[in-house]
Amino acid sequence: MTNRGGPDAFEVVVDPQLLFVQRLLSAIRQAPRATRALLAVNVAVFLLVALLPHLSGVPAPMLDLAADVWRLALGAKVDALIQGGQHWRLLTALFLHANWLHLALNLLALNFLGQVFEGVFGTARFLAVYLASGLGSTLASLAFTTNPSMGASGAIAGVLGGVAVFGLRHRPALVGRLRSYFVVNPLVNIAIMAALGLAVPVIDNAAHAGGLVTGVLLSLGLADRVGFRPPRRLGTRLILGLDVVLVAAASGCLGWGLSQAVTGIHPATLDWLVGQVR
Repeated sequence: MTNRGGPDAFEVVVDPQLLFVQRLLSAIRQAPRATRALLAVNVAVFLLVALLPHLSGVPAPMLDLAADVWRLALGAKVDALIQGGQHWRLLTALFLHANWLHLALNLLALNFLGQVFEGVFGTARFLAVYLASGLGSTLASLAFTTNPSMGASGAIAGVLGGVAVFGLRHRPALVGRLRSYFVVNPLVNIAIMAALGLAVPVIDNAAHAGGLVTGVLLSLGLADRVGFRPPRRLGTRLILGLDVVLVAAASGCLGWGLSQAVTGIHPATLDWLVGQVR
């Protein structure tokens, strides 16, 4: 605080770095509504798929196999079926998980990264990046690998890339633990994800890479809520429009895929499944 022009004239000098840190901490403490909604949807879909074999009267020794069949039938990424017209699988695959461990690891990552990304970029931008990264991950998997795949990890990789973009963008203002939190940790996790992909054959590296690249590219063009430049109105409207399209598409695709639990598995899917058994 400095005194200019007499005892009654005061000017408060605020440290920009301190103000940035205060805004950052305030942002990441806000309730991550979209993150919680995505966590709930993923758990609900997993429980539904796990219950289907029981409801179908499958013998106990066959329950795990039957659950795998239902996952493939309801919306996993299967190249032949997507190329045959089942394009809804490009999005339904994001909400299916192979087992409890697969689900738990993805939800732990989503809970942490989602809260951070949604806090600093806002709910609308988080949803847009998450769903677009998920779509990008499935398209990359479709282009570079023929194995069936499923899971939210590609979308989460995009969110991880966005957190890294935020950290690198504001690196000069981040000190101590905050720099480790927003710069070092995301980059280390990207390296770990790549290493695990090389070490574990069942991991879909193409999906992770596609989601990561999509998330980074989108986040580079997004204004965050912590910096001192407010988001432009046109950009905000474009993000909201993208959200409407992606949320509607994801909801429709997921609903269409899961409806097969009631209406019966699509004939083309049945033919594909029978072909795999042969």
